[in-house]
Amino acid sequence: MLDLTINYTTTGIDVISACDNYIWIDGITYTSSNNAATHTLTNSVGCDSVVTLDLTINYTTTGTDVISACDSYTWIDGITYTSTNNTAQDTLVNADGCDSIVTLDLRLNYTNYGTDVITSCDSYTWIDGITYTSSNNTATDTLTNVDGCDSIVTMDMTINYSVATNDSLVVCDVTSWNGNLYTTTGIYVDTLQTVHGCDSIVILDLTINYTSSTLFTLISCHDYLWNGNLYTNSGFYVDTLLSINGCDSIITLSLIINEVTVDTIIVNSCDFYSWRGNIYNQSGIYQDTLQSVLGCDSILLLDLTLGNSTFTNDSITSCQNYLWNGNTYNLSGIYTNTLSSTQGCDSVVTLYLTIINSIQGDTLSVSECDEFIWQGNQYYQTGLYSDTLLSNSGCDSTIYLNLTVNSSFEIDEYVDACLSYSWN
Repeated sequence: MLDLTINYTTTGIDVISACDNYIWIDGITYTSSNNAATHTLTNSVGCDSVVTLDLTINYTTTGTDVISACDSYTWIDGITYTSTNNTAQDTLVNADGCDSIVTLDLRLNYTNYGTDVITSCDSYTWIDGITYTSSNNTATDTLTNVDGCDSIVTMDMTINYSVATNDSLVVCDVTSWNGNLYTTTGIYVDTLQTVHGCDSIVILDLTINYTSSTLFTLISCHDYLWNGNLYTNSGFYVDTLLSINGCDSIITLSLIINEVTVDTIIVNSCDFYSWRGNIYNQSGIYQDTLQSVLGCDSILLLDLTLGNSTFTNDSITSCQNYLWNGNTYNLSGIYTNTLSSTQGCDSVVTLYLTIINSIQGDTLSVSECDEFIWQGNQYYQTGLYSDTLLSNSGCDSTIYLNLTVNSSFEIDEYVDACLSYSWN
């Protein structure tokens, strides 16, 4: 009797994850992943136990943390650095559970400080956007320097002030002020500089009174007494007085001493002429005597030459059109043209125009043999012919011949007959 127990070889997989390297049960150090290595052990029943390695090797990572900061920086290691550093390290755990070694590359830039010294007049708008109207040495503003850090500026400002002065002046005609000549009343402003370089504004309230000039034109007969002087000749006479503003008042007398004057007007006119309220229809010399406001005679003579306008009628009958005074007329009607006579007066010509159009006659259709005589001419060929006659009104009358010419022809026959022949 057999009492048999069969035990079997066992197999298994050793799944391992390690960092950088791993020493397996076979005593070998593995530095890379491996899923093919095997090792044989003895199981609990004394049979082989074959183990296959399933090894994943993950690696330690390294990196550099590049940082730029102002004044100081607290890194991941919890240390606050106040100077540039490129050697400090810290070890973390990467996503695979292995070491991640980080090296610090730190560059520290620093806040800088400065003072903005300013001198201005009346007011100044600083970099902080505030307009200052008085001196100030405490205001600060924070900018960013070229390294991206704070640049703290303290203002040291001195405000100097402009001054204003008023000046009042009354003069005659023209005055000189601060190097300029002024001839009109007004408010004028000139800007000088104070010892601090600020404006010194001078305002001039200027009143200009003018020398007055008056021109009197007088017409007198024989003589004229003016300002105690007797003048017997025409001319310009000047006297200078004092106005209420204390300026000169210059009076100029334009004096015309008139005797009796005779003026002749020569006029050439057409048909009639209206003069001094009268209408004149004949040529001649006419006189009118006036009296000036000063009672002097003024004789006016009119030398009048009158020309007459002329009117002419012209009746024309023409065929088709008519050329008259540079214009071509195609329709009957009444036309006028105004010319100028040798005297310079109108010469009106009226044209009574009758336009008679040419007559287009009937067409005679004829069919003849060999030839046809028409209007004294012989025609031998088929065609359309025309002839122009003169109508009762003296204009063209065109008639047409539509001719068809049929030609006659002869037939010669030669017959040789023995007994008899019948023809036609």
